[in-house]
Amino acid sequence: MKGRSRKLALVIVLLVIAVCCLFRHSIWNAYCSFLVVQDDLKKADVIIVLGGASGERTLQAVDLYKKGYAPRILMCGGKGVWRFTWGEVMGDLAVERGVPRDAVIAEGSSRTTIEEALNAKRVMEERGFKSAIVVSSPYHMRRVSLLFGKVFKGSGMSLIFYPAQEEIMEDPERQNHPELYHMEACKLLYSWKFFLPWSRAEDMRQETEGRR
Repeated sequence: MKGRSRKLALVIVLLVIAVCCLFRHSIWNAYCSFLVVQDDLKKADVIIVLGGASGERTLQAVDLYKKGYAPRILMCGGKGVWRFTWGEVMGDLAVERGVPRDAVIAEGSSRTTIEEALNAKRVMEERGFKSAIVVSSPYHMRRVSLLFGKVFKGSGMSLIFYPAQEEIMEDPERQNHPELYHMEACKLLYSWKFFLPWSRAEDMRQETEGRR
């Protein structure tokens, strides 16, 4: 019986490999589409921009600001370039592109997407914001929506998730690099416990503080 079970397991594994090889392009395209989350736009109190990438997140936020979707932009992100934080660097870029300095809020302590969600919620509570448009790169949006949704659950605040659009990007080809999507798969797997129905935002906070 053990021999038969091993043979059956081997056959199943080989079949799975064969199917993956045969339909690898379709599977890859489906995975890439799964990562992108985009809600319908409507006006909000603030635009939240997540740190990282090559500037397209900030440029998308500037575009939304100029179109009147929100009167404030919250730049999230801790240590980034040299002695500057991502929040500062992105804030300066937004000002260079025509956003008034007093419309930009820089949050400079977040190191991860989880911390960005926690700190963005804190800033919104402090300033009395009730709604936000959350902007990041397309491949990042699924994880963003899951983590922010968990942190903001029960807060009474509404979130709209909106990725940087291709026409906004100065280097759209960068978004097509497969390594970005491979890395995102690893990050999704690493964050799996935060997506469980019984996980709590407080547990996420404790874990991030425990890694400091």
